[in-house]
Amino acid sequence: MMIRVQQNTMKIMLMLAATSGSRGVFVEDYSPHAIILAFQDGRITLNQDWEGWRLWPEVLEVIPQPRRIESLQGRS
Repeated sequence: MMIRVQQNTMKIMLMLAATSGSRGVFVEDYSPHAIILAFQDGRITLNQDWEGWRLWPEVLEVIPQPRRIESLQGRS
């Protein structure tokens, strides 16, 4: 069930990122690796440090290739 919730959330993030002029981050909680992804100018950057990518690799299926993945920890 959690995989489906995360997949649906990623689909929403894709829609938001596709909105002209949109910019934002998706934050899970207050942990050191809280940032799941960031988006700006129609591009999504996935946080390589988020454990969810390893726990639920199926979540990546909804994010088209090529995927931009980098460390987002500590960014503002």
